[in-house]
Amino acid sequence: MSVLRCRDVSNNNITSLPADALQPAAGLRDLNLSANRLEQVAAGALSSAALARLWLDRCALARLPPLRLPRLHYL
Repeated sequence: MSVLRCRDVSNNNITSLPADALQPAAGLRDLNLSANRLEQVAAGALSSAALARLWLDRCALARLPPLRLPRLHYL
């Protein structure tokens, strides 16, 4: 079985990240959401992943919900 470690979904016009968006990707380490129309990240949307690197630059986010990402080294 293959485990998803990296995902680049930049430049995809994503506007929101629902709470269950990453539930099937618990082993995800790198997530690039750059240059999307991301305006909202639901509370808990990123907590199921073991993210070490998260890209959110060039998005329309005004704020993020409280994040619990102990392995995050790059934001």
